[in-house]
Amino acid sequence: MSGRRPPGAGSVYQRAGDGKWIAAIEAGTTAKGTRRRIVVTGHTRAEAARKLRAKQRQIARDGIGPAELSDRATVKTWARC
Repeated sequence: MSGRRPPGAGSVYQRAGDGKWIAAIEAGTTAKGTRRRIVVTGHTRAEAARKLRAKQRQIARDGIGPAELSDRATVKTWARC
């Protein structure tokens, strides 16, 4: 029996329309409160997973940029940056 993946592991799946592999990870919320989802694509499952790991390392190293900050930012949003 397989267990659950840890939080932040992302997901890898194949798109039905064109057969490309999609890898996605949740990356917090935007200033409007909607979920921010980072998506990368690849021609193979391994390529998509490799790109996802690279994106996760980049986020761990640099953090999520202040792109979600706006003139209507909340204190919570400012505190995260």
